[in-house]
Amino acid sequence: MAQVSFAYYSEPKKMRCECCDRSGFVEVKMFVSQDKRLVGDLDLCAACGELLREVTAKSKVEKEWSFGGGEILG
Repeated sequence: MAQVSFAYYSEPKKMRCECCDRSGFVEVKMFVSQDKRLVGDLDLCAACGELLREVTAKSKVEKEWSFGGGEILG
């Protein structure tokens, strides 16, 4: 099962949010880990950080997908 955690920068960085793609101040770092191993991270603006924090706190993951490989459509 994947775990999500959040950390806040002591000083926001001026860069592009990796969620909404807007330039501005990035204030939140989101970490995604699986089996106690870091599998990804995102730099987020305050608005996206708050929204994702709310969603991960309320939502229960019912199914996980592996996106490796994929399939050809059409």
